Amino acid sequence: MQHYNITAEINRRDFDNSDATDTIIDALPGYSAVIAQSEHGWMEITLTIAADHLRQAVHTAAVLIDSATDADLISIQAMTTDEWDKRQGLEPMPELVSVTQAAEILGVSRQAVMDRINRKTLPATKVGREYVIQRAKLA
Repeated sequence: MQHYNITAEINRRDFDNSDATDTIIDALPGYSAVIAQSEHGWMEITLTIAADHLRQAVHTAAVLIDSATDADLISIQAMTTDEWDKRQGLEPMPELVSVTQAAEILGVSRQAVMDRINRKTLPATKVGREYVIQRAKLA
């Protein structure tokens, strides 16, 4: 399963009406809906959809947007969330694990992981009272 970002322009211009936008967003729970004005002045809705392939994501988004807005689609753009993030200049968040999870992955004790962190042979970041480690650094 892959995540896709779908951006659709619809035949509405009331994107600055908070009641209208709230109603649409409420009708799209779980899809991280964002509403804005497109560069052409139309209402633009961006959703994140989990799907097996791009065609399924586009179809799902079109059905969801149609049922949430009762407005005609003008355009639709779709891409993987990774590609979306790249185009937005966002860097992917590394997968972080706890000290306990790192110990399980490495097949050592929690104390052995803490020793490596303290000796600075395993890079870690302290968050609150706990350490987190990038999973990629455990290979």
